[in-house]
Amino acid sequence: MRFIENVVRADDRSLVARVDRFAADHPLAQHGRVGAAILIEYAAQAAAAHAPYCGGVGRKAYVAAVHAVEWRCEALDVSLLPLDIEVILESRTDAALRYAFTARHGDRVHGQGQLTLAYVGAAS
Repeated sequence: MRFIENVVRADDRSLVARVDRFAADHPLAQHGRVGAAILIEYAAQAAAAHAPYCGGVGRKAYVAAVHAVEWRCEALDVSLLPLDIEVILESRTDAALRYAFTARHGDRVHGQGQLTLAYVGAAS
């Protein structure tokens, strides 16, 4: 499923995406709440959305690693919307991109960490 619908701001180094709603048919929702681990997927989708801004257009990638994740909530519900997901490009090679991510509602941080996207196949 695509969770990231809106890009608030983007440049060659970072991107902020906004989650405005939880889909009524969200596959991971229970009693109107979604476990905080979904923040990793949100961050991965925001990182993928960043690709056109840093020259990664046309290359498929997958989440190869997740590092140093800190949760500040157990689950997300509509009271935490809108939720802004910021990804900041920390390093880049021909094979991978490494991002720091932060998920926040207003000034309150609900999760943060790092993730690495690895490209599928060689650069063209």
